[in-house]
Amino acid sequence: MTAALDDDAALIRRCRQGDSAAFGLLVTKYQDPLFNGIYRMVGNYQDAADIAQDVFLKAFRSIDSFRGSAAFYTWLYTIAVNTRISQRRSARARKEHVPVATRGADDAGDPPAPDPPPQDVARAAKNTHVWSRPSRRCPPIIEW
Repeated sequence: MTAALDDDAALIRRCRQGDSAAFGLLVTKYQDPLFNGIYRMVGNYQDAADIAQDVFLKAFRSIDSFRGSAAFYTWLYTIAVNTRISQRRSARARKEHVPVATRGADDAGDPPAPDPPPQDVARAAKNTHVWSRPSRRCPPIIEW
């Protein structure tokens, strides 16, 4: 595991020196595990893909703020959790500010239906041959 951390540190140093290909290697290394972690968090494929995209963009823009006190994946996952929290707050704030007169019949105060549990989504997707195996691969996030 130490070799992987050393590899990450070298790639991060290269990123800080302006080498975007080094960041592409980090994306390639972490996009699937990050996507799977986010998917377990949100239970929705498209939302997970959107959050993963946001996470990598935020990480790229703020790579200089990565202190290295935790693993790079831990930093990415923390960004993912904070991104999800911000999205939920924004969605809640937008819903709270919709005047009652402009609401449709479906959202007249009823809470939105929750996403189905990930295992139900997995079962349904497997039955429709969306997945080739139980663990979904992240869609291409960023082409470097």
